[in-house]
Amino acid sequence: MFIFSNSKTDGGFTHTLSFLKSCFARRVRHIDKKDKKTVDPSRNLVSGFSLIEIIVAIAMLLIVAGITLYSFSSLNDTNALEVSVAGAVSNLSEARSKTLASIGSNQYGVHIDSDETVLFVGSTYSSTDPNNVTVSLNKVVEIANISLNGGGSDIVFDRLTGQTSEHGSFIVRLKDNTNASSTITIFQTGIIETS
Repeated sequence: MFIFSNSKTDGGFTHTLSFLKSCFARRVRHIDKKDKKTVDPSRNLVSGFSLIEIIVAIAMLLIVAGITLYSFSSLNDTNALEVSVAGAVSNLSEARSKTLASIGSNQYGVHIDSDETVLFVGSTYSSTDPNNVTVSLNKVVEIANISLNGGGSDIVFDRLTGQTSEHGSFIVRLKDNTNASSTITIFQTGIIETS
């Protein structure tokens, strides 16, 4: 292909582009000297996507996928926190309800650990008791800042009244984002509240 240059103001660049456009627009035919047949140069052009277009499309897909995965990850973490809080509150409520109902003529309590809550029978927690009901927290959630009256980690409810002398609070939070948390408060009356 010959490129003609005109040395006017733009160095012939505009004229060269005009010439090339006209060649392809008119489908100029030339003879291939090897095979002695007429070849249409516009048919020799490969149609499709360039490498840059493919890279840009893949980059855009990766960005969208990254944003989507981040959104789902945040949603899963929030859901894990809510489920863990609900499990801890459920264990506390069940211990209080069983105590009020005097099931087996026993008191019931809940032992609070960093990764689980354990409903137990009696006034003292024993980790080997087969009657213990354990509610494990999600792997991304932890219990922190246990602050109960008396300084322990066990809450035992009184029969007939449902009150507790181990009232206080603890925080259920995400391990990776400690700002995402919920505080569970147990009042002296035995009422449980989350915030």
